[in-house]
Amino acid sequence: MKYHTLNDILEKPELIKRERLRKLITENRDSILRSYALTTVDRDVPLDFDVNECIRREPDWQELLNLFSELEFGTFLKLIPPQSVSGSYETVLESGRLKALLDAIEDSFAFNVEFSGTHPVSAEVIGISFSSEKGRGYYVPVAHHYPEAPGQLDAGTVLDAFRPLYENESIRKIGHDLKAQLLVLRSSGIDLKGELYDTMVASYLLNPNKQNHSLEEVSLEHLSLRIRTFKDVVGKRSSLASVSIEEATEFSASNAAVVMELEDTL
Repeated sequence: MKYHTLNDILEKPELIKRERLRKLITENRDSILRSYALTTVDRDVPLDFDVNECIRREPDWQELLNLFSELEFGTFLKLIPPQSVSGSYETVLESGRLKALLDAIEDSFAFNVEFSGTHPVSAEVIGISFSSEKGRGYYVPVAHHYPEAPGQLDAGTVLDAFRPLYENESIRKIGHDLKAQLLVLRSSGIDLKGELYDTMVASYLLNPNKQNHSLEEVSLEHLSLRIRTFKDVVGKRSSLASVSIEEATEFSASNAAVVMELEDTL
């Protein structure tokens, strides 16, 4: 005889040919029934369930990023797409506007010099971004070359406008990887003076064992921000000079604002 269910076995254990097995089943009938009940799904349990909650949808990336950061899931963190850093970012194309913004800086500011190539000493300045408060940044393009690019200030004019600020010893300068910024500016005839604060160096001092202290890694670790990388923005283009000024402004000006915020955090 074939047994199709557990009940078939329990109702007619005498049909089991193996004596030892027959005895085990007969003597443990209650235990078998109890175990069976415990492993049976009760289909009549009332459930507060909405099938729409199971529909696949776009995740809450910021919440997911916070969770992965808390659990230190480094590999998963890198799967989260870069975010647009919330804030106000402005392109500066007029000398009067630039002077007014620079004159308003009183004690400290973060900046980043965007340049071509990989060698700061021989690089061409493409633009300068700066920020003196959280969530607000400015980008001054000088050498974006692409069809329909708007008129930009001359590089010499922009550097001359920044010179009094850079060489003012009472104003604190903040940057990420300041060594590269110093070399670019020095090759343009500007020597930074006064107190300097490098968020890359600060990150290293906090964790010398960390292999990567890029702005993307540091902002992810300390601000839970997954910002766009230079490669994300430039893609297959030759340099940032080929990127639209609007996109470059969002990228560079927001980075300056992030550096400003990192200085407080670090």
